[in-house]
Amino acid sequence: MKGLPVLLLLASMGSALHLCAQGRIVRNDSLSQPLTTYAPLLGGVNTSYIVSPMGGSQTLQQAIVDESSPVYKVMKTKHPLLIKGGARYQGLFLSGSGSDPIGVSNFQSVSATFSATYMLSRNTNITALGVAGVASDFRKDVDASDIIYSAGIRWGFRQATHFKFGVTLLYSHAYSGNVLIPLPDIDWTISKKWELEGFLPFRTSLKYKLNKTETLALTQGFYTTAYRLNDPSGIGKYLELQQISTGLMYEHTFNRRWSTHLIAGYAVSSKLRTFDNNQTVGFDNFGALNKRVAEVSYNQGAFLGQVGVSFKF
Repeated sequence: MKGLPVLLLLASMGSALHLCAQGRIVRNDSLSQPLTTYAPLLGGVNTSYIVSPMGGSQTLQQAIVDESSPVYKVMKTKHPLLIKGGARYQGLFLSGSGSDPIGVSNFQSVSATFSATYMLSRNTNITALGVAGVASDFRKDVDASDIIYSAGIRWGFRQATHFKFGVTLLYSHAYSGNVLIPLPDIDWTISKKWELEGFLPFRTSLKYKLNKTETLALTQGFYTTAYRLNDPSGIGKYLELQQISTGLMYEHTFNRRWSTHLIAGYAVSSKLRTFDNNQTVGFDNFGALNKRVAEVSYNQGAFLGQVGVSFKF
């Protein structure tokens, strides 16, 4: 758990992490056939609603919408190229007594996303990705200091048709500071029924395929996000939410375009805290992150539920 405070700096990475998964080129995985690529349904919209009671009368609700579309593609070539652009909306809504000390209960985040994937060879690809946006209570005018952004490079490798992995080197400028960190990912088809997916340390899922349309999964997640707060004192503040959760996920694919998922789980750690803008860190003082003093702090385990719908185009 000692490494977790460093990860709190990654509050602006939500969209960038989605880009790592969305920036892949779908292609023929046969190692014995010539390199051919195809791009069915490269765009999509993903929506999620999350609710988590934190004890007493306090409840967290989140709404998330991700959209991604291809803007340029060269597929039938030795080195395919796919460029995608998109947008992401995220809302955090507090209800109950928990929002009283913070002074506001609604927070919004809007960002633009970008990814470009280039196939270096049959088994190697490289993806450039970026995201920039604003996360705030929007009780004041937005200025340059409110903009957060992330940029990174992912190298992807395929050892076999059933095993792929990669690593992303990501720079993130968030309200709590700046970080440069490597993030590994894995996609391992263990058998016809079992599959392991992970984007460490944020998401890991062990999936079991019930049939062609239904899948069950044990999932673990580390989630963090932050929002700028309006502060009349002039110092400035930010709200930080961090959750570490585990649960059971059910996925149902209706057809090649529509799918849905349900998650029932428990957040073993659910922290909601506010800090002033002076409590930030940089590359030379990571240790100071452990010394931040929260003005408002809630830390409690909580049950959570999530429902989502995805549409590909």
